[in-house]
Amino acid sequence: MKKITLFIASLFLFTNCSNSKAEFDATGNFEADEIIVSSEANGEIQKWELQEGSSVTEGQVLALIDTTALHLQKRQLMAQIAVAESHTQGVAQQTAALRATLGNLYYEEKRLKKLLAANAATRKQIDDINFQIIHTKEQLVALQNKLEDANESVRREVRALELQIEQIDLKIDKAVVQSPIAGRILQTYSFKGELAAAGKPLFKVAALDPIYLRAYVSGDQLAQIKLDMPVQVLTDNGDGDMHQAEGRISWISDQSEFTPKSIQTKDERANRVYAIKVRVPNDGRYKIGMYGEVNWTD
Repeated sequence: MKKITLFIASLFLFTNCSNSKAEFDATGNFEADEIIVSSEANGEIQKWELQEGSSVTEGQVLALIDTTALHLQKRQLMAQIAVAESHTQGVAQQTAALRATLGNLYYEEKRLKKLLAANAATRKQIDDINFQIIHTKEQLVALQNKLEDANESVRREVRALELQIEQIDLKIDKAVVQSPIAGRILQTYSFKGELAAAGKPLFKVAALDPIYLRAYVSGDQLAQIKLDMPVQVLTDNGDGDMHQAEGRISWISDQSEFTPKSIQTKDERANRVYAIKVRVPNDGRYKIGMYGEVNWTD
């Protein structure tokens, strides 16, 4: 009698399991956009305000790298600019004497022309003064060109030094380490007092609001979903109940893949699936790697 009862109970359980259906349309795990921030400067880390798990805002200063050497280089370049600019020739000042001579010659030419008209001067005197004018003008132009060439050389030298200062300023700016996004610090790789090097990772930050549930659907389910479609996202409350929230499908893969071993699908026979991402507002409830279920609402 006991054997018959056990057989009937087993048969009933098997029948219920066989007829049961998955109460979800898709399952997956939460993930976020993660960024590894690396140093862009070399030097000792003088300020370090990072703690794993802490929230940060976009642009928040999290670390400072020593820039003493860069500031000394900048001061040296500025001193070189001052020396170079002191060699600049004042064209007006340097040519004042010749311009005064030329003015006197023009005055003398005008006077001699009046005397020539009154037969009180000779043509030779006019020719001589004209020759002096031409010669003085040539001297003036040559001197101006010489001074301009010298000044242009100084200007080129100053521009080259200013370019070096701009490069140093850029390096100084890069010594200020900021968070590229608003999110949460997932991991740190350095500490205050350590030496930073260009390209060396400093920390990992992730944007957690919104967060994304990466789930998987079978080929037959693709016709049931579309981008920006609202869906129901369910997660374990920890007390046996499921927390419900609304999400929206933000991405659908156009390539199938083998079903990940850790993923349950509505059709357990499906061996190839398509990945989707569901965007979910996050008030801190959802963590990276947390399991979640998705149900279509349309």
